[in-house]
Amino acid sequence: MKCSHIVTLVSFMFGTVILGTSENDKQSPKDLTSEPGHMKPFGSGRPSRQIDAVDGFPDQRAFLRDYAFGSKPLKMTGAAKLSPAFNLWTDDYFLSLDLPEESIVHLETIKKESRQQDTEDMKFQDFIKIYNKTEYYMVDAVPEYLGGDLLFPCAVQCTQLMEESVVTAMMWFSSGGTKSVVHADAVDNINCLYRGNKTFVMVDTNKYRDKVDLDHPEGLYSSMDVDRVDFTKFPGLAEVEFFHVNMTAGDCLYIPYRWIHQVQSFGSNLAVNIWWDHYSARDTDLDTCGTSCDSSITLTNVKLHGMDSTMSNIGSIKDHLINTVAIRGLDLDGFKKVFAEDMIETIPNEESKAKIASVYNELMDEFFRTLDVDSDGEINTQDLLTVPEQAWWDAQTYIAEVQQLLGAGEGEDEDLVTDPEDFHDEL
Repeated sequence: MKCSHIVTLVSFMFGTVILGTSENDKQSPKDLTSEPGHMKPFGSGRPSRQIDAVDGFPDQRAFLRDYAFGSKPLKMTGAAKLSPAFNLWTDDYFLSLDLPEESIVHLETIKKESRQQDTEDMKFQDFIKIYNKTEYYMVDAVPEYLGGDLLFPCAVQCTQLMEESVVTAMMWFSSGGTKSVVHADAVDNINCLYRGNKTFVMVDTNKYRDKVDLDHPEGLYSSMDVDRVDFTKFPGLAEVEFFHVNMTAGDCLYIPYRWIHQVQSFGSNLAVNIWWDHYSARDTDLDTCGTSCDSSITLTNVKLHGMDSTMSNIGSIKDHLINTVAIRGLDLDGFKKVFAEDMIETIPNEESKAKIASVYNELMDEFFRTLDVDSDGEINTQDLLTVPEQAWWDAQTYIAEVQQLLGAGEGEDEDLVTDPEDFHDEL
């Protein structure tokens, strides 16, 4: 989030002085059950806006300056047709590949997304043979053996960005009929569709961060039923405006950093997301960007830095916490859950899990006290907007410590660092 956005948020939330309300001025609570979008699909019953659209990819400088840096979505009609994958990626092509034995992909098992659902791993070609007759939905990084087929999106073919900021490329592959949860991504995102149709419903987080309740901040998603949104549970949705986008095979869509969205797919469906780090990319020297597309640059030519890189800078940490507390504050238990508590629960070795949980709790206790400015046992927006700047540098260190801790959990027990002071020493 830009500093100007934070200042705007402060002014909006704390700059109004209520001088008093007479009996005649008091209004009865609004009956949200009578609102047009109540118990309707997400995106219903409220004003709808259109996004900008261009044919193909815009040049890199214009795209970054006008859209990525400006947090403005863009539909790029037909842009994915420039990629060899658009014509190559048939099921017969996938089955014809001579793949390594370990060509395993990660699958969701139900098409209406639940973050609690069972998942499975399967050989890629075995998935190809059965996905049309099952609920299986591939959600995984693009396999290395397919990277050479994918043109890296021309709009972000800036040398510096490609070297420093690209996080990962995700593949979404199903027989259609999928529905995502309402969520946000802590990255900038270009989604290119190679088969089928998709619809996106988006909300501008910069404008409505305190209206859309992502009540699972640990995963940046909401528990609302996307088919029947209950305004009595999610009242802010009665006040937002939506952006509706329809995509057909060959289109690409830019989804700005942390914009809230929900996605549905129709027909045999294959899409790839390119994710890049918002704050790292903002440092891109536009002189490293061109005005034309280099068709020889594929995904295999680009360094992928992984999701951990997105939480290594102060801007991302600030945004994550400010968005999390926009609707409700966090007590210590909630604060621990926002970061890695659920990940720790997945550690199979009970002894390792206990050691890591103990260190994690100590680290989070320290981190929480750093940000709880008024020491009232809850972190809220006012705390985060008045915390000393040094606290954010400390926060960066705590995040690095947590990442190191989780990395230690993947090793043997004797390699675990179990004293928080040892982490400080090592960093």
